[in-house]
Order: sequence, then structure tokens, then C-alpha cells
Amino acid sequence: MPRVWDNYFMLDGSKDIAFEIGRFYYGVQRYSDALAYYEISTETVGQHHVTFHNMGLCHYYLRNKDNALFYFELSLEMNKSCEKALMWLDKVSKEIASVD
Repeated sequence: MPRVWDNYFMLDGSKDIAFEIGRFYYGVQRYSDALAYYEISTETVGQHHVTFHNMGLCHYYLRNKDNALFYFELSLEMNKSCEKALMWLDKVSKEIASVD
């Protein structure tokens, strides 16, 4: 995957290759790598609620629940009707509260 990115030239701003590489890494449970490409996606193509939602998932599985909560909140700020982000926000909030 790094070779794909190294050989990619952003000629069409509507193609978010970094996001797709992030999805690949998420799918193979390489969450830190996925986060790196989601960051690149945000920097090069712009912010999107799905990218923030996916970043929240990565942080959750990396056991960074505070960061996960942050990204689920960002996702919901951008799209108040994002049911998946709302569900995860509720789940993570309850998990954090049960530890305190």
C-alpha cells in the first residue's frame, strides 16, 4: 500500500485514494496505519464525517477511547443524522463512565 500512495498523483480532487487506503488498513486491522491515511485524506481532500467516524473506530480498537469519543463527536458535528457515529458515541461514553 505505501507504494500505491508513493506513486499516486493527485490530479483529480474528487478521488480520495488516501481514504481508500485507510479503509484497506482498517479492514486488515492495522488501525495505526489506517489513521495515518485518514489524516492524509483530511489534509488533502478535506474533512468528512465518514472519515472522522472511521478515525473514531480506529482509536476505539487501539483502546484510545477518549480519542475515539472526540472523533465520533466531530463526525456528529458534521452530520447530526449519522446514526453509526451516534451509536458509537453512546457506547464509548458508557464504557468510559463505567471505568470512572
